[in-house]
Amino acid sequence: MLQYLLETLLDFAGLGGYTLQLVSAKLDSLGQKVLNDYRGTKSMGAAASLSTDVTINVENAKEIAGDKWTPEVESLIAAKVAESGPISLLDARCIAPQLFYGDTISLEVAKSHALSKGTEWIDSLDVLFEENATAPSEGAPKVISTENWKALVPTMFETNAERVQRLQKEYLAILAARSEGEVVINYQMYNEKFPVSGNTLTAARIDEDYGLTDVMPGCRIRLSAIESKARTLYSNAHDGREAPWVREEPVGTFRELLAGETYYCIVFEDATQYAKDMEALQQRLEADGVPQEDTKGRAEGCSCLFGNPCVDQYICKNWDNRFAVAKQNGWKGF
Repeated sequence: MLQYLLETLLDFAGLGGYTLQLVSAKLDSLGQKVLNDYRGTKSMGAAASLSTDVTINVENAKEIAGDKWTPEVESLIAAKVAESGPISLLDARCIAPQLFYGDTISLEVAKSHALSKGTEWIDSLDVLFEENATAPSEGAPKVISTENWKALVPTMFETNAERVQRLQKEYLAILAARSEGEVVINYQMYNEKFPVSGNTLTAARIDEDYGLTDVMPGCRIRLSAIESKARTLYSNAHDGREAPWVREEPVGTFRELLAGETYYCIVFEDATQYAKDMEALQQRLEADGVPQEDTKGRAEGCSCLFGNPCVDQYICKNWDNRFAVAKQNGWKGF
Protein backbone atom coordinates (compact mmCIF):
# COMPACT_ATOMS: atom_id res chain seq x y z
CA MET A 1 0.00 0.00 0.00
CA LEU A 2 1.16 3.52 -0.90
CA GLN A 3 1.09 4.82 2.65
CA TYR A 4 2.75 1.84 4.28
CA LEU A 5 5.59 1.57 1.77
CA LEU A 6 6.57 5.18 2.19
CA GLU A 7 6.31 5.02 5.91
CA THR A 8 9.00 2.37 5.58
CA LEU A 9 11.01 4.20 2.93
CA LEU A 10 12.45 6.99 5.06
CA ASP A 11 12.19 4.92 8.22
CA PHE A 12 14.97 2.73 6.82
CA ALA A 13 16.99 5.87 6.14
CA GLY A 14 16.80 6.74 9.83
CA LEU A 15 14.83 9.93 9.19
CA GLY A 16 12.21 10.58 11.83
CA GLY A 17 8.94 12.34 11.18
CA TYR A 18 5.81 10.57 10.13
CA THR A 19 5.00 13.15 7.47
CA LEU A 20 8.17 12.37 5.55
CA GLN A 21 7.60 8.65 5.90
CA LEU A 22 4.30 8.52 4.03
CA VAL A 23 5.38 9.64 0.58
CA SER A 24 4.15 7.63 -2.43
CA ALA A 25 6.19 4.57 -3.32
CA LYS A 26 5.91 5.66 -6.94
CA LEU A 27 8.04 8.70 -6.16
CA ASP A 28 11.02 6.74 -4.92
CA SER A 29 11.86 3.03 -4.69
CA LEU A 30 11.94 1.34 -1.28
CA GLY A 31 15.08 -0.59 -2.21
CA GLN A 32 17.69 -1.48 0.36
CA LYS A 33 19.97 0.51 2.63
CA VAL A 34 23.12 2.05 1.19
CA LEU A 35 25.60 -0.69 0.37
CA ASN A 36 28.83 -0.60 2.32
CA ASP A 37 30.98 -1.41 -0.68
CA TYR A 38 30.40 0.16 -4.04
CA ARG A 39 30.34 -2.36 -6.87
CA GLY A 40 31.14 -1.97 -10.53
CA THR A 41 32.95 1.38 -10.51
CA LYS A 42 36.47 2.22 -11.53
CA SER A 43 39.05 1.86 -8.81
CA MET A 44 39.70 5.11 -6.99
CA GLY A 45 42.56 4.08 -4.73
CA ALA A 46 41.66 5.02 -1.14
CA ALA A 47 38.00 5.47 -2.10
CA ALA A 48 37.68 1.85 -3.19
CA SER A 49 37.97 0.61 0.40
CA LEU A 50 35.70 3.23 1.95
CA SER A 51 32.14 2.51 3.02
CA THR A 52 29.62 4.69 1.18
CA ASP A 53 28.18 5.96 4.46
CA VAL A 54 31.57 7.11 5.80
CA THR A 55 31.59 10.90 6.18
CA ILE A 56 34.24 13.00 4.49
CA ASN A 57 35.25 16.67 4.43
CA VAL A 58 36.77 18.78 1.64
CA GLU A 59 40.31 17.61 2.33
CA ASN A 60 39.23 13.94 2.27
CA ALA A 61 37.44 14.47 -1.04
CA LYS A 62 40.50 16.20 -2.50
CA GLU A 63 42.73 13.28 -1.46
CA ILE A 64 40.34 10.77 -3.06
CA ALA A 65 40.03 12.78 -6.29
CA GLY A 66 43.74 13.17 -6.94
CA ASP A 67 44.41 14.76 -10.32
CA LYS A 68 40.68 14.93 -11.06
CA TRP A 69 40.21 17.64 -8.45
CA THR A 70 39.14 20.97 -9.98
CA PRO A 71 38.08 24.36 -8.58
CA GLU A 72 34.52 23.63 -9.75
CA VAL A 73 34.40 20.34 -7.86
CA GLU A 74 35.93 21.98 -4.80
CA SER A 75 33.23 24.63 -4.88
CA LEU A 76 30.45 22.03 -5.04
CA ILE A 77 31.84 19.88 -2.22
CA ALA A 78 32.71 22.88 -0.04
CA ALA A 79 29.20 24.33 -0.41
CA LYS A 80 27.59 21.09 0.77
CA VAL A 81 30.02 20.69 3.67
CA ALA A 82 29.40 24.30 4.73
CA GLU A 83 25.66 23.67 4.58
CA SER A 84 25.47 20.43 6.57
CA GLY A 85 28.94 19.51 7.81
CA PRO A 86 30.89 16.42 6.66
CA ILE A 87 29.01 14.53 3.94
CA SER A 88 28.77 10.83 3.21
CA LEU A 89 30.89 9.29 0.49
CA LEU A 90 27.67 8.38 -1.32
CA ASP A 91 26.57 12.02 -1.27
CA ALA A 92 29.99 13.02 -2.64
CA ARG A 93 29.47 10.60 -5.53
CA CYS A 94 26.15 12.29 -6.25
CA ILE A 95 27.56 15.83 -6.05
CA ALA A 96 30.63 15.14 -8.22
CA PRO A 97 30.17 11.76 -9.93
CA GLN A 98 32.99 12.41 -12.39
CA LEU A 99 35.49 12.06 -9.54
CA PHE A 100 34.47 8.46 -9.00
CA TYR A 101 33.23 7.26 -12.38
CA GLY A 102 35.28 9.30 -14.80
CA ASP A 103 33.91 11.41 -17.65
CA THR A 104 31.70 8.63 -18.99
CA ILE A 105 29.48 5.97 -17.42
CA SER A 106 28.78 2.48 -18.72
CA LEU A 107 25.45 0.71 -18.24
CA GLU A 108 27.01 -1.52 -15.58
CA VAL A 109 28.27 1.48 -13.59
CA ALA A 110 24.92 3.26 -13.93
CA LYS A 111 23.15 0.22 -12.49
CA SER A 112 25.68 -0.10 -9.68
CA HIS A 113 25.20 3.53 -8.72
CA ALA A 114 21.42 3.04 -8.61
CA LEU A 115 21.90 -0.03 -6.42
CA SER A 116 24.16 1.85 -4.03
CA LYS A 117 21.37 4.43 -3.62
CA GLY A 118 18.76 1.75 -2.96
CA THR A 119 16.96 2.66 -6.19
CA GLU A 120 15.23 0.02 -8.25
CA TRP A 121 16.55 -0.30 -11.79
CA ILE A 122 13.59 -0.55 -14.16
CA ASP A 123 13.31 -1.37 -17.86
CA SER A 124 12.67 2.24 -18.87
CA LEU A 125 16.13 3.16 -17.56
CA ASP A 126 17.67 0.59 -19.91
CA VAL A 127 15.80 2.24 -22.78
CA LEU A 128 16.86 5.74 -21.69
CA PHE A 129 20.50 4.70 -21.48
CA GLU A 130 20.40 2.93 -24.85
CA GLU A 131 18.86 5.95 -26.58
CA ASN A 132 21.47 8.38 -25.26
CA ALA A 133 24.67 6.33 -25.08
CA THR A 134 27.23 5.83 -27.82
CA ALA A 135 30.06 3.39 -28.42
CA PRO A 136 33.53 5.07 -28.34
CA SER A 137 34.74 2.62 -30.94
CA GLU A 138 33.39 -0.20 -33.05
CA GLY A 139 32.49 -3.19 -30.89
CA ALA A 140 33.06 -1.31 -27.62
CA PRO A 141 30.31 -1.12 -24.96
CA LYS A 142 28.17 1.99 -25.09
CA VAL A 143 28.85 4.77 -22.58
CA ILE A 144 27.26 8.11 -21.78
CA SER A 145 28.71 11.35 -20.49
CA THR A 146 28.59 11.40 -16.70
CA GLU A 147 27.11 14.90 -16.74
CA ASN A 148 24.51 13.93 -19.38
CA TRP A 149 23.40 10.91 -17.36
CA LYS A 150 23.10 13.04 -14.23
CA ALA A 151 20.94 15.50 -16.17
CA LEU A 152 18.71 12.71 -17.52
CA VAL A 153 18.13 11.07 -14.11
CA PRO A 154 18.64 13.86 -11.55
CA THR A 155 16.88 12.07 -8.67
CA MET A 156 19.47 9.31 -8.90
CA PHE A 157 22.15 11.88 -8.03
CA GLU A 158 20.38 13.60 -5.16
CA THR A 159 22.10 13.89 -1.82
CA ASN A 160 20.21 12.49 1.12
CA ALA A 161 19.09 15.96 2.20
CA GLU A 162 17.92 16.85 -1.30
CA ARG A 163 15.96 13.61 -1.50
CA VAL A 164 14.21 14.29 1.80
CA GLN A 165 13.26 17.80 0.65
CA ARG A 166 11.88 16.48 -2.64
CA LEU A 167 9.88 13.71 -1.00
CA GLN A 168 8.45 16.09 1.56
CA LYS A 169 7.35 18.52 -1.14
CA GLU A 170 5.78 15.78 -3.25
CA TYR A 171 4.08 14.21 -0.25
CA LEU A 172 2.56 17.51 0.83
CA ALA A 173 1.19 17.84 -2.71
CA ILE A 174 -0.39 14.39 -2.41
CA LEU A 175 -1.94 15.31 0.94
CA ALA A 176 -3.40 18.50 -0.52
CA ALA A 177 -4.84 16.68 -3.53
CA ARG A 178 -6.48 14.01 -1.36
CA SER A 179 -7.47 15.98 1.72
CA GLU A 180 -11.24 15.78 1.28
CA GLY A 181 -13.45 12.78 0.64
CA GLU A 182 -13.89 9.36 2.21
CA VAL A 183 -11.71 6.56 3.55
CA VAL A 184 -12.67 2.97 4.23
CA ILE A 185 -12.12 1.86 7.83
CA ASN A 186 -11.82 -1.91 8.11
CA TYR A 187 -12.63 -3.58 11.42
CA GLN A 188 -13.05 -7.36 11.39
CA MET A 189 -15.77 -8.00 8.78
CA TYR A 190 -16.83 -4.35 8.57
CA ASN A 191 -15.70 -2.00 5.81
CA GLU A 192 -17.57 1.25 6.20
CA LYS A 193 -16.75 4.58 4.59
CA PHE A 194 -16.01 7.58 6.79
CA PRO A 195 -15.67 11.23 5.76
CA VAL A 196 -12.28 12.92 6.05
CA SER A 197 -11.69 16.65 6.00
CA GLY A 198 -8.25 18.17 5.94
CA ASN A 199 -6.84 14.61 5.91
CA THR A 200 -8.33 14.16 9.40
CA LEU A 201 -10.73 11.74 11.12
CA THR A 202 -11.38 11.16 14.83
CA ALA A 203 -11.55 7.93 16.78
CA ALA A 204 -14.83 9.19 18.25
CA ARG A 205 -16.35 9.32 14.76
CA ILE A 206 -15.28 5.73 14.09
CA ASP A 207 -16.62 4.64 17.48
CA GLU A 208 -19.92 6.32 16.70
CA ASP A 209 -20.58 3.82 13.88
CA TYR A 210 -18.77 0.75 15.16
CA GLY A 211 -19.67 1.03 18.86
CA LEU A 212 -16.28 -0.24 19.99
CA THR A 213 -16.35 1.35 23.43
CA ASP A 214 -19.80 -0.12 24.03
CA VAL A 215 -18.38 -3.64 24.08
CA MET A 216 -14.84 -2.72 25.17
CA PRO A 217 -15.09 0.16 27.67
CA GLY A 218 -11.94 2.25 27.88
CA CYS A 219 -10.38 0.73 24.74
CA ARG A 220 -7.79 2.53 22.60
CA ILE A 221 -8.59 2.86 18.88
CA ARG A 222 -5.67 3.06 16.46
CA LEU A 223 -5.41 3.08 12.67
CA SER A 224 -2.87 1.26 10.53
CA ALA A 225 -2.20 1.41 6.80
CA ILE A 226 -1.74 -2.36 6.85
CA GLU A 227 -3.77 -5.14 8.48
CA SER A 228 -2.81 -6.96 11.68
CA LYS A 229 -1.28 -9.97 9.93
CA ALA A 230 0.94 -7.74 7.80
CA ARG A 231 2.03 -5.83 10.91
CA THR A 232 3.15 -9.11 12.49
CA LEU A 233 5.06 -10.10 9.33
CA TYR A 234 6.69 -6.65 9.21
CA SER A 235 7.82 -6.91 12.82
CA ASN A 236 9.20 -10.42 12.26
CA ALA A 237 11.13 -9.23 9.22
CA HIS A 238 12.60 -6.17 10.95
CA ASP A 239 13.98 -7.49 14.23
CA GLY A 240 10.82 -6.81 16.20
CA ARG A 241 10.50 -3.19 15.08
CA GLU A 242 6.84 -2.19 15.13
CA ALA A 243 5.21 -1.21 11.86
CA PRO A 244 4.17 2.46 11.77
CA TRP A 245 0.75 3.69 12.86
CA VAL A 246 -1.29 6.50 11.36
CA ARG A 247 -0.21 9.65 13.19
CA GLU A 248 -2.43 10.97 15.96
CA GLU A 249 -2.28 14.59 17.12
CA PRO A 250 -3.71 14.76 19.71
CA VAL A 251 -4.44 11.15 20.66
CA GLY A 252 -7.74 10.17 19.08
CA THR A 253 -7.40 12.51 16.09
CA PHE A 254 -5.91 10.79 13.06
CA ARG A 255 -3.87 12.94 10.69
CA GLU A 256 -2.49 12.63 7.16
CA LEU A 257 -5.22 10.30 5.92
CA LEU A 258 -5.51 10.08 2.14
CA ALA A 259 -9.02 10.13 0.70
CA GLY A 260 -9.70 6.95 -1.25
CA GLU A 261 -7.45 4.72 0.89
CA THR A 262 -8.38 1.83 3.20
CA TYR A 263 -7.15 1.88 6.80
CA TYR A 264 -7.34 -0.86 9.41
CA CYS A 265 -8.84 -0.22 12.82
CA ILE A 266 -7.00 -2.08 15.58
CA VAL A 267 -8.42 -1.94 19.09
CA PHE A 268 -6.48 -2.25 22.32
CA GLU A 269 -8.64 -3.10 25.30
CA ASP A 270 -8.28 -1.46 28.68
CA ALA A 271 -6.14 -3.86 30.74
CA THR A 272 -8.45 -3.89 33.77
CA GLN A 273 -11.58 -4.42 31.70
CA TYR A 274 -9.84 -7.08 29.64
CA ALA A 275 -8.93 -9.08 32.78
CA LYS A 276 -12.54 -8.95 33.98
CA ASP A 277 -13.88 -10.07 30.61
CA MET A 278 -11.41 -12.93 30.36
CA GLU A 279 -12.24 -14.15 33.84
CA ALA A 280 -15.96 -14.17 33.05
CA LEU A 281 -15.34 -15.94 29.74
CA GLN A 282 -13.11 -18.50 31.41
CA GLN A 283 -15.83 -19.38 33.90
CA ARG A 284 -18.51 -19.75 31.22
CA LEU A 285 -16.36 -21.94 28.98
CA GLU A 286 -15.23 -24.15 31.84
CA ALA A 287 -18.86 -24.71 32.81
CA ASP A 288 -19.57 -25.94 29.26
CA GLY A 289 -16.41 -28.08 29.01
CA VAL A 290 -14.84 -26.11 26.13
CA PRO A 291 -11.01 -26.62 25.88
CA GLN A 292 -9.16 -23.64 27.33
CA GLU A 293 -5.56 -24.06 26.21
CA ASP A 294 -5.37 -20.87 24.22
CA THR A 295 -8.07 -18.69 25.67
CA LYS A 296 -5.94 -16.86 28.25
CA GLY A 297 -3.60 -15.65 25.54
CA ARG A 298 -6.32 -14.13 23.36
CA ALA A 299 -4.89 -11.41 21.17
CA GLU A 300 -6.07 -7.82 21.05
CA GLY A 301 -8.69 -7.48 18.34
CA CYS A 302 -10.19 -10.98 18.74
CA SER A 303 -13.95 -10.55 18.29
CA CYS A 304 -15.06 -13.96 19.58
CA LEU A 305 -15.48 -12.59 23.11
CA PHE A 306 -18.05 -10.13 21.80
CA GLY A 307 -20.24 -12.52 19.86
CA ASN A 308 -18.55 -12.40 16.45
CA PRO A 309 -16.41 -15.39 15.38
CA CYS A 310 -12.98 -14.22 14.21
CA VAL A 311 -12.28 -14.40 10.50
CA ASP A 312 -8.51 -14.06 10.86
CA GLN A 313 -6.59 -16.76 12.72
CA TYR A 314 -3.64 -14.43 13.17
CA ILE A 315 -5.54 -12.28 15.67
CA CYS A 316 -7.62 -15.06 17.27
CA LYS A 317 -6.00 -17.06 20.03
CA ASN A 318 -8.75 -19.69 20.29
CA TRP A 319 -9.17 -20.27 16.57
CA ASP A 320 -10.24 -23.91 16.82
CA ASN A 321 -13.03 -22.99 19.23
CA ARG A 322 -13.96 -19.59 17.80
CA PHE A 323 -17.57 -20.54 17.09
CA ALA A 324 -18.10 -21.95 20.58
CA VAL A 325 -16.52 -18.86 22.19
CA ALA A 326 -18.63 -16.51 20.06
CA LYS A 327 -21.82 -18.48 20.81
CA GLN A 328 -21.18 -18.19 24.54
CA ASN A 329 -21.10 -14.42 24.02
CA GLY A 330 -24.31 -13.97 22.10
CA TRP A 331 -23.64 -15.23 18.59
CA LYS A 332 -26.78 -16.83 17.12
CA GLY A 333 -24.98 -18.99 14.61
CA PHE A 334 -25.44 -19.13 10.84
